[in-house]
Amino acid sequence: MVGLVYFFVLRDDDEKDNGTSSTGSLTAKTFDLPGIPFTFEYPGNFALNDGPQGYVWIGGIGPYDMINVKRLANQPNPVARLKKSSREALTKVPGLTITSEGTESRGGIELVKFVADTILGDKTLHSQFFYFVAGQVTWQLECESNAERAAIDAACARALDTFAVR
Repeated sequence: MVGLVYFFVLRDDDEKDNGTSSTGSLTAKTFDLPGIPFTFEYPGNFALNDGPQGYVWIGGIGPYDMINVKRLANQPNPVARLKKSSREALTKVPGLTITSEGTESRGGIELVKFVADTILGDKTLHSQFFYFVAGQVTWQLECESNAERAAIDAACARALDTFAVR
């Protein structure tokens, strides 16, 4: 899979909005960037960050508690190829153990899903990786957690439940 140097920054210039409503519950924000063929909701308290090469968006509540979106290839890949190539790539990551894999349908497309745990020094990271094709491009959406697993699992579920392809 080929990464592309292509960054977007999602901004919220409304200084009055601190991510909460008047009742104190989290307000959803929407991942909706020009040129990206899909959208999803995420919690309003997520801090947004630039990422390494290929990442178009990273939002989270801690250094190892986040959701990120990465452009993998500027071409579509069939589900069978995504399953095989993603598995091969993940098994090469030091300390990573795949705990489950499969596919699921969201927003009218099929996503290849891998769940994995990674030992990183004294931390255990839990990740859900979703690989899919949208707009003739291959993408990865990853939900990674460490100290805030319940919050990230809930944010990931929300993102998937609201995932829509344009």
